Amino acid sequence: MNHSVNFKNPNTGEIKKIGRGSNWAALLFNIFYLIYKKDWKWFVIFFLIDSLIIFTPWNSAFF
Repeated sequence: MNHSVNFKNPNTGEIKKIGRGSNWAALLFNIFYLIYKKDWKWFVIFFLIDSLIIFTPWNSAFF
């Protein structure tokens, strides 16, 4: 079964083969997966969001 799609740039005529579907590693190991892939921009964004969720005063996990 072929799980890829070919995209053609109309300006340059370049064709790229792009995989489609879900990435289970990214779903299960989100922040660690971003470190592994060296995707620093999204790592910082996810880290800040996770930190805000965990370390909020109304979070009952630390009371």
